Amino acid sequence: MEKKELMKFFEVVTILYPTYKLPTNEELKKETIKIWNQCLKPYKLKLAIEAAKNVAKENDYFNIAKIAAECEDLTILLSNKNSIKPDKIFLEIILTLEYSNPQQNFNTLSPIAKDVVGYPGQLSNWTKVPKAEFETVIVPLLKKDIAKAVKNFIRKQTALRAGINI
Repeated sequence: MEKKELMKFFEVVTILYPTYKLPTNEELKKETIKIWNQCLKPYKLKLAIEAAKNVAKENDYFNIAKIAAECEDLTILLSNKNSIKPDKIFLEIILTLEYSNPQQNFNTLSPIAKDVVGYPGQLSNWTKVPKAEFETVIVPLLKKDIAKAVKNFIRKQTALRAGINI
C-alpha cells in the first residue's frame, strides 16, 4: 500500500471503529502514520480493508498489528491456489499430538489446521483418549471436520479472489 492510500484506509477504520481517532498532536500523528505504513506497505489497499473488516468482526478495538497479521493470513490464503489436501492437514494434526506443550504445538499448525483443532488444549485432550476409541470415534470426526474446513477454505479463497486482485 502506498502512503497516500493510508488516508483511504483510515476512512474505513473510522467506520469500523467509530471511537478510533488519529492523534491530534502532529508528531504523534506522523509517528502513527509511519507505523501504519510499515505494517501495511507490503499489501494492497483492498486486501488491507478486507483484513480490517475481518479483524473488526472479532475485536472492538482497533489494532494495526492484528490487521497486518490478518493481511498476511489472507495473502497466504490467496496464494495457496486450492492446493489444500485433507490428508496433509490430518497428518499435520496427528504429528502435533502430545500431552506436553499444547500451546507450542498448536502454534506450529497451519491456519486451517488450527481452525479444525479449535484450541491448544484439544491436542493434549486427544492424547488422553484410548487408542481404539481415538481411531474409531475421533479420527472419523476429525476427517469430517477437515473436509468441511477445506470446503470452507476453498469457498473463502474463491470469494476473496473475486474481490481482491493481488
